[in-house]
Amino acid sequence: MKKLIIVVLILTNSFAYASISYDLECHSADAYTDLGDASLKLKSVITVNGSNDYVLESGNFEFFIEDAWTDQNVAIDIVENKKDYRPRVYADHAKFPSISREFFGMVDFIVPHAALMSESKNFTANFILSWVEDHWGGTITAECELSTPIL
Repeated sequence: MKKLIIVVLILTNSFAYASISYDLECHSADAYTDLGDASLKLKSVITVNGSNDYVLESGNFEFFIEDAWTDQNVAIDIVENKKDYRPRVYADHAKFPSISREFFGMVDFIVPHAALMSESKNFTANFILSWVEDHWGGTITAECELSTPIL
């Protein structure tokens, strides 16, 4: 009897949450870096499979620093969130590490779990940039919007 109850509970939990995909757009038009003013834009699809189980799927990422050498517009890889991410600064956030192999440097995308799980339409996220063009790194905050794609 115990085994039957355990199997029923496992099946109930696995069917309790269906995957939902959203169009995701993030932007920061007036970011400041120590190299000058910058802009950042991300367009992608994000799939929420359940608590702490998300996937970025395709799209593109743009990053420009005015009057500097970096102008990048790159494709986004399929990236699962790092499920064992345990930050001190961004508590209760998901991390999508290295969102593009084409980016000259590294870009990690940091999103609050609550925004994805509550289906918030608007939220704030962070991009942690490292070794941009081998020279620059920093964190840029961006405003993001989720919308359900038209089928």
